Amino acid sequence: MPARTARRTRDERQALRRARSEDDGYLLTLVSDLRRDASELIVLDARDITAAPVATVELPHRVPAGIHGSWIPDPATGPW
Repeated sequence: MPARTARRTRDERQALRRARSEDDGYLLTLVSDLRRDASELIVLDARDITAAPVATVELPHRVPAGIHGSWIPDPATGPW
């Protein structure tokens, strides 16, 4: 995986050029099961998040509540 820098990676630029619509991509979410003390990473198709997951990844340990992420645009990277 390429190191993150202030500039977009080549893979990010290629993905942006191939996108045909705003929802052309995937939504990632974490689901925790406190009874099993386990978490899963769920991958959904952004075009239809009500459909069955594209993938489900069982994580090796439970991810604690409160972990979060955000999308913060970086003006230094230029326009999309």
